[in-house]
Amino acid sequence: MAITISLIVLVVVLAYFAWRFSMEAAQTRVKYAAIIDIDKAVAAARQELERVRQEQRVAEQEHQRTRDALLRAATEELDRVRWCSTPVPSGPRFGVMPSGSRRCA
Repeated sequence: MAITISLIVLVVVLAYFAWRFSMEAAQTRVKYAAIIDIDKAVAAARQELERVRQEQRVAEQEHQRTRDALLRAATEELDRVRWCSTPVPSGPRFGVMPSGSRRCA
């Protein structure tokens, strides 16, 4: 009989502690829920920032390709203008106009 009472008391005490710990766990979850939400928000913001940075890198690369193409075109045009304006010996055998400039289209 004493063993039965002690087992019942033990079960009641264990049930109380289980209830108490579950209540404390719920309070702790409520207490730190804002921090958990902030952590999630920070993680989402970091992902968004990385996405925006990636988009900027792509746009920058496209812009750089456009600038490089324009620079090449300008360099080629400048070379053509320099070549056309360089004086050369005149005469029909040199393929130039009598004025001494090259025929450039």
